[in-house]
Amino acid sequence: MKQTPNVIVIEDNDDDFEALKFAFEEDGAPGLDIERCTTGPEAEHALDRLRDRAEISREDRVLIILDLRLPGLSGFDLLKTMRHDSRLRRIPVVILSSSSNQSDAIESYTAGANAYIRKPRNFDEYVDMVGSFRTFWTGCAELPVLG
Repeated sequence: MKQTPNVIVIEDNDDDFEALKFAFEEDGAPGLDIERCTTGPEAEHALDRLRDRAEISREDRVLIILDLRLPGLSGFDLLKTMRHDSRLRRIPVVILSSSSNQSDAIESYTAGANAYIRKPRNFDEYVDMVGSFRTFWTGCAELPVLG
């Protein structure tokens, strides 16, 4: 059985975060710990905490859901920061964006994203997306430990 990861959602839009959170609840994700950051600087602080945890914890698994458009620092910049840090580069990052611009998807993958998903248009689509997402990331994929 796979260990349930801690999920950090870096999303400034309240409606998008609430839809995502409720979709996880509707999906019945047991024991899923979701933390939210709403700005680039707040996300940088969360990354600092992860760096510290990476040095002391050997069992924690983390998954980041990242929006691209954030106040204070772009999601692209956060992703690039993570991929250039030996303590953070192995953490899976899934881009969840409203952008249908192919160049955003290409730039995300080039910067090291593990997946690019367009935000659903309604709650039912959020529930469907979260079900597929959780099945893959907590049931199929082997997530690396932080340490």
